Amino acid sequence: MEISKEIYVIIGALIAGLLSIISAIVVQKSQSKREFYKLAFDVAKEEYQTLLKMSSPGTTVFPLEVFVAYHLKFLKVTNRKKFKVSDLDEVKAYKVEIENYYKSEAKTITRR
Repeated sequence: MEISKEIYVIIGALIAGLLSIISAIVVQKSQSKREFYKLAFDVAKEEYQTLLKMSSPGTTVFPLEVFVAYHLKFLKVTNRKKFKVSDLDEVKAYKVEIENYYKSEAKTITRR
């Protein structure tokens, strides 16, 4: 049995279409992840800047990376498909853990 050129063309077109769809899905996932991280960074940066403006000289402030890590954790927990309000306890525990780490490593910033 011999396969005609038209069949090869149709198979090639189907493969190209399938690869195009897969590529679009991968790009969309990547873009969504990038936007997720950008949102966490923007919110953390805004909170950090507000804290610096509102705090008085001599106040100890954690570095920006603490705020980014906290907001990433918050967004990941609250975006779960089966999110429960009690899941926020996990976020609180993470915040305490990361703050304790920075306190023990003396990686805080004193506002001047």
